Amino acid sequence: MLSAKHIIISMSSNIKEIAKVLGSRGGRARAKSLTSEQRRSIAKKGALARLNSLEAVRRIRINFQYVETVRCLAPKTSKIIRIKRCSYRLPSINGYAKK
Repeated sequence: MLSAKHIIISMSSNIKEIAKVLGSRGGRARAKSLTSEQRRSIAKKGALARLNSLEAVRRIRINFQYVETVRCLAPKTSKIIRIKRCSYRLPSINGYAKK
């Protein structure tokens, strides 16, 4: 005797097969019911979506190349050294340092 778990698994695999067959039939039936103008419109939308996707990938690649170029051309910064005392007089708000 099969358990409920085995029955559900076998039913779900059959359901997937049935849905696959019916899905392909539905697409063909829809294509037959559409006019050539509607099919052309749907195809244009799909082509435009693919083109926009490829264009976005190209722009992202160019942006990464730009960032890499900027990093290569940027001046090398030296390490900042902390100084406890300054050897010269610091300016004040009025333009001269107080003693």
